[in-house]
Amino acid sequence: MEVAAEVLRRDMIRLNIWGLFRLKPNRIIFLTVFALLFALALIFRPPEGWYAWWAAIVSAAVGGIVVVLAGIACSVLWIVFGSHHKSGVLGKHTYAITEDGFRDTTVANDTVQRWSSISNVLRTKHCLLVQINAYIFYIIPRRSFDDHVEFEEFWNSLRSHWERGISDSAR
Repeated sequence: MEVAAEVLRRDMIRLNIWGLFRLKPNRIIFLTVFALLFALALIFRPPEGWYAWWAAIVSAAVGGIVVVLAGIACSVLWIVFGSHHKSGVLGKHTYAITEDGFRDTTVANDTVQRWSSISNVLRTKHCLLVQINAYIFYIIPRRSFDDHVEFEEFWNSLRSHWERGISDSAR
């Protein structure tokens, strides 16, 4: 099964926004910054009373959110200024589901990810995602399909091949 997709900057930006707190590394960064800021508040200005405790908690949470948002902002800037068609990141991709794995063909490369090397396959409102690791994804925009039926068929095939590949590698 194969689909031709045009990956745009907006697809990559949408992925970053979608993953804001869904991606485990972002949650880890948030919790680490939160814990660090809360610990510093306790050490340098121990709270007295419930208001001070809440202020310390809220301040630490805001600090964690700011750090995660700054990371996302840097990522979006990298996408806007660093992603190009000639590198194969943006532009036309031909995605194929094969028995060997998930194949991506662009002007710059031809890559096959073995099913056992794919950490997850996900579905959002706007696209299908093939997740290789914490931050590497293949984006298959919904607009690449002629209709809902074709989208569902590709999704079902992708999911079943991936699940079969995961179970085969566990043996």
